[in-house]
Parts: sequence; structure tokens; C-alpha cells
Amino acid sequence: MTDLNYQVYTNQHFIIEQCRNCPIPGYLIVSPLKKAASITELDEEALSMLGPMLALAVMAVRKVMKPLKIYCVQFGEENGKLHFHVFPRTKEITEEYLKERPEEKKLIHGPVLFDWARERYKNVQDSQEVKDVIERIRGRLNYPE
Repeated sequence: MTDLNYQVYTNQHFIIEQCRNCPIPGYLIVSPLKKAASITELDEEALSMLGPMLALAVMAVRKVMKPLKIYCVQFGEENGKLHFHVFPRTKEITEEYLKERPEEKKLIHGPVLFDWARERYKNVQDSQEVKDVIERIRGRLNYPE
């Protein structure tokens, strides 16, 4: 799906997009529109909107995907640009992960699962499900095409 529009929402400071290099449905990236390497580089207005933008992304993923858990994290190791991952830990991903790491049945280590999923799904092609979820999240966020 090379013509896929990954953008699901934008405002004057941030953009929310489906993750491009790990096409797990509902895996969103929240990024500032102005280049920044750190949260401390955002201006006051952008900082005041960061929490609501993350909450908006989490809410949309929760309503559309109904995952077991949603991770919301910021690392910046790969490209040095400030961005936040909103990652749905679905029942299917959890089951697949626990098949490989049954010792975590009592306590799943979120950062390890997140890293595992990003590695496992990084070469997967976009699916119709990804496209459908993007459309449903857009609808949730009232984002016009």
C-alpha cells in the first residue's frame, strides 16, 4: 500500500501518524511539527498541548483497538527527533509474545515486549487492517481527508 496516507490528525503544533516502519494497526507516532530533539526545546504553547495530544492519541487507540494495554513512550534513540510512541498491546500480540517468553506470564515487561514487537513486525507490509484502523482512528479524531 504505497499510497497509504499515514496521517490521522494534526494541529498547529503536533502530528499523529500511524507508524510507518512497524505497521501494527493502531501503533501511532506523535511528533511536534517544529524540529526538536528534546521536550525542553518545545515552546510553552506546544508544551501545554503535548499532554492533551498524547491523551487524544491514547483515547483514539483505546476506542478503536480495545487493546489490553497501551504504552506511551519517548526514546529518540533511532533518529534523534522528538516523538512519542503510542503502542497498543493487543491480545494477539500479547499471546504471540508469551509463546516466546512464557516466563513473563505473571508480569510482562513492557519495554521488552515493545522492542520485541518493533523487531518482529518491522518488515511486515501494510495490510488492509492497518488502512481500516487508520480510517477508524481518523473518524474518532474527526480528521477530514
